[in-house]
Order: sequence, then C-alpha cells, then structure tokens
Amino acid sequence: MSAKELKRFEILSRVKRGEMTLQEAALVMGVKYRQARRIYKRFRLEGETGLVHRTRGKPSGRATSASLKDQIIARYREIFSDFGPTLAAEKLTESGYTVHHDTLRRWLLESGDWSKGKKRKLHRHRRKSREHFGELVQMDGSYHAWFEDRGEWYTLMSMVDDATNTTQAILAGMETTESALQLLWKWIESYGIPQCLYTDRHSVYYGITGEQEKTQFGRACQELGIRIIYARSPQAKGRVEKWNAIYQDRLVKELRLQDMNSLEQANQLLASGFVERLNQKFSVAPQNPVDFHVPVRPEISLLYVLSVRERRKVSNDWVIHWRNRLFQILDQPSLPNAGSRVEVRLYLDNSIHIFASGRELKIREIVSRLAQSRDGKPFQQLKEDNFQRMKKLREEGLGISTIATEVQMADSTVRKYLKEGQVTQPQKRGKRRQKTTDYQVFITKWLQEKACQATEIHEKLLVLGYKGSLRTVQRVIREIKRSDTKQ
Repeated sequence: MSAKELKRFEILSRVKRGEMTLQEAALVMGVKYRQARRIYKRFRLEGETGLVHRTRGKPSGRATSASLKDQIIARYREIFSDFGPTLAAEKLTESGYTVHHDTLRRWLLESGDWSKGKKRKLHRHRRKSREHFGELVQMDGSYHAWFEDRGEWYTLMSMVDDATNTTQAILAGMETTESALQLLWKWIESYGIPQCLYTDRHSVYYGITGEQEKTQFGRACQELGIRIIYARSPQAKGRVEKWNAIYQDRLVKELRLQDMNSLEQANQLLASGFVERLNQKFSVAPQNPVDFHVPVRPEISLLYVLSVRERRKVSNDWVIHWRNRLFQILDQPSLPNAGSRVEVRLYLDNSIHIFASGRELKIREIVSRLAQSRDGKPFQQLKEDNFQRMKKLREEGLGISTIATEVQMADSTVRKYLKEGQVTQPQKRGKRRQKTTDYQVFITKWLQEKACQATEIHEKLLVLGYKGSLRTVQRVIREIKRSDTKQ
C-alpha cells in the first residue's frame, strides 16, 4: 500500500470506530462525499486490500504504442519543429498521423521539444483560513540578529497552524534540512502528523529540477503522508511571515531582558514556556473542532523517517567517504562487498549510522591528518608531533603495527622514521621517460618495409632490450607518420 492508501486506512478506521464522520473523512482524504462512501463501502467489505487501486500494475487500454509515438515525435522534429502543438497536430493528421493536440503537447513537454509560453498573471485575492486544526501548517525560517549586537545572526525555524494560529519554533544556525526535520519532529510529538505543509521554494523543501525531485525533507514528508504546497511569494504564506515579525519583536526583547547570548539559552527559553505563552495570547479556536492531525502509527520510527539518508560506495579498503569525513567499516559477519552501495544515515542527534541490506554496520571514524591541521598548525609540525608520539609509544614497548594504527600511518613509514630518528622529507623525483631515439631507426625501417601494427613493433623492440610502454611506441609512430606527411 502507498502512503496515501495507508493514510486512508487510518482515517476510515477512525470513522469505523465512530471518532469521525464520513463527511469529515472526505475532507481529510481530499475527495467528494460520494467517493468517500464508495471507498468506505469497499473498506468494510474487503478491509485493507479494498483500498488498493484496481488498475495498479496494469497498462492503460487507450495508450498509444511506443513505436507510433516515436514516429510522431520524429516527424515533428523533422518538419514541424517550430510549430505549436495545436497546429502541429492538425498538420500531422493531414500526413496520416492522427494525434490529439493535448496528447502531442504532453509528449513534447516530456521530450523537451516544446516549452510553455508565459501566461498572464492571475488575479489574487485574500485566502480564507482553513477550518480544521492540522489541515494546513505553514513553515518558514527567519534569519535575524536575535541577540542584537551581543552575538551572531541565527535563523528562527517556525511553524504556524493556518486554522488556529498555533505556533512552534526553534533557533538554529541556518535554514537547513536538519533544522527543518527537527522542528517537524517537535510539532509531531506535540500535536501529530499534519495533513499539509505550506513552504517556500527554498532548496531544503524544493528540488533543483522542480517539485518532482524529492529533497530529504520532501522524502520524509512523503513517507509520513504529508503533502507539501509550495508558495510562489512571501505574501502567499502571510501568517507565518506575521509570526516572524512577532518573534523579531518579542523574542529579541525577551533575550535582552534575560541577558541570553547563546543558541542553547535561546532554545531553552523557547521550550520553557515562551512559545506556550504566545499561543495562549494569539491562538484562536478553529471553525471546526475536528482535529485533522493523524497520530503516528506504531510501525513508523520517527528516528528513521526524519533522518538524512544518502547512498555511498564502499572503497577497496572498506572506507566510506561522506561529507569530507572518513568511516572505516570494521571486520564483521555481515561485511558488505567492496564496490557495493551502503546507506549512510544522519540522525537528528548528529550520530552517524551506516546500513547495508537493512543491517547496521560497525564503523570507526578516521580522523585524517588534513582534518587535524584545521587548528592552524602547519603540516610539517603535525608530522613532528606524530613522530614524538611514535617515540613515546615505542618506549612503552608497543610494536610497529600497533604504533602505525595509533598514528594512522603505514608500518614501513613508522619503521623508517624510528630507524632514522627523525622525520625525513620525501625526495622529489623528476618525470622519467623511456628514450626511443636509439630504436627510432628500427621503427622507421619496419614501417617502410611492412605496414606493421604498433603492437608488433613493440614486441620486436622488447626483444632488442627496449623497456618502454606500448603507448610510447604509438606516440613515436604518430610523430613519424606526421613528419612523412609534411614532407
């Protein structure tokens, strides 16, 4: 079952228990009352399976064959490339390719052969607030000097219910995926899963290529059954913008009165009653008392759903590269193969977990020497510090392999440093190239006598004592042929 069907199962179960009327359930599911009656009837007769769409997995009986579609698009590109879909459909019909102009328009949009023209802006009017608590919740981030001149600028992540004006907020460094997921978790723990979220087109919520590309936040909302509506202007989500102004007035002054200058103190203030007092002052009763929030089902783990999940490839030494950090996969029974893909999960508590085939792997983070040099020390100084640490570990009686593991160096490097008693600088070597001038006479002779391949010439040169590569021989042959052509 899809997330939409699982959501319908939860709503219709509430109707069956008498907690909600069928008419209210129709509003939550987004269907007409007659359709809700048909869905509920099938649910009572067949249970969960009655909610699965009947045509799932079946091809459409009216679909155009792929070969005919390719012929029509090829004909359009050949003759009618600068025609609009309507005129092109008329001309294609005259050529023997019958296709509706709307169908042709959809095909051309999918293939990128035609784009929509600019439309006249529609007239806008004030939108009425929703009737039910949890029917629509607006989310936004406000980058502001919350500590005035006492600290850095931060972003206040806030959510506002459209029907009741109820708010929830946290203070974060920036408007990131992690801060948005953290705020959504806080809202779900307090009230439940809302039906819709109203956000702007920030990259946290809106994909680079459009609404079809799911971001990490969009993927989490889809798994929870939350629909995201994207606003096209700040005025469209005016309620959360008004709340940003309220926070910028009241929170800034409260932080000044409490003499708070850190992010942790501000979040402690928000969670210790400041937001509750604002809700008591500014929230209103909904027009309809039925709550549209859906409780979290027992089989749903918010820790898993509200996490950042990315795929990474296992290197040949079983190391995972993720966000400029290295993680060593330890030897274990469920060790994945080198070159396979694993899933890296960043939980909201900033812990990193790596999974392969649904099983969590034992890992150890590798702190590279490049990461150690971020404190401002030069790289040579870090090498000297590591050498002093090697000597100390050697004096304690540890072996070469153990010391190499501790300082994260190769065994041969540790053995060389300890033997020489100092950190040696690597010698720079110039680029060496195999000389072919001694053999160029033979190459020219073989090319004139017989049209030999480069592989055959290379094998003959190896017999004469040549130690160069086949690529070098190929380069010399090209130079000889080029010089002959010029002459």
